[in-house]
Amino acid sequence: MARFLNTTTLAWRDDDGTGAARDGELTNPDLSAVEAVPSKYWKVASGSVVEMGSEEKAVVDAAELDAVKSAKIAAIDARTPVLLAQGVLVNGVSISCSLAAQHNLNALTVGLLIGRTQFPRGISTTSGGEHVVEDQAEFNRVSGLVWNRVTSVLDQGRSLRLQVLAATTLGEVDSVEDSR
Repeated sequence: MARFLNTTTLAWRDDDGTGAARDGELTNPDLSAVEAVPSKYWKVASGSVVEMGSEEKAVVDAAELDAVKSAKIAAIDARTPVLLAQGVLVNGVSISCSLAAQHNLNALTVGLLIGRTQFPRGISTTSGGEHVVEDQAEFNRVSGLVWNRVTSVLDQGRSLRLQVLAATTLGEVDSVEDSR
């Protein structure tokens, strides 16, 4: 049975029963020249599968490194809101550190500055309930704990992203572990 190699994508296709190659395909190509070469370093030249030169391999490696870095940074960024949603513990209650909760605390802080925020005042918990803040001193304490949690998660995430960006090998990227 014939196998076909796309000369552009280097993707294999099994015979559909016709035995006919489509445009841009090689039929059962000779792979002896690339037997010990990873397929990411193959190319088709003059109808044969051959090994890329060192400059071409460097381009492939650079693209792969960029893709792995982008994926690692995306994973770090995706984990940040999850970590913030876990909140911060205040008197046995988990206070939300989500973006919405941060906006609420900011608005209440502005309200304090212009004399509009009154106590007691409810703020969101991670369970969907509320924690009642009795006075400004408690509000300041809770806001400080939320601020510490948020800045810690963001600072650690930024540090991880910088480690990824500084990596020069796939192994270095892989060794960056998000254990926040």
